Amino acid sequence: MNLSLNARDAMPDGGILHIDAENLLIDEDYAHIHIDAKVGPYIVITVSDTGAGIPSGVLDRIFEPFFTTKNMEKAPGLVFQQPLEL
Repeated sequence: MNLSLNARDAMPDGGILHIDAENLLIDEDYAHIHIDAKVGPYIVITVSDTGAGIPSGVLDRIFEPFFTTKNMEKAPGLVFQQPLEL
């Protein structure tokens, strides 16, 4: 869901969002070549859009849990607020 919302925000004037899924069977030959691969059936999900893309200056931070380039009104997830004094 979050990928879809990010794609929407990256295409404020419209665009195309593609979400594809396909079956993949990793066999023993592939698993021998790719040390972390496990033999078995998998689903590959590919998400792409025609948005502006991720600026190269933040690309290495995109998997940080609370990193965002959005302002607080558009940022999803946890919102940290300052407590009110009573």
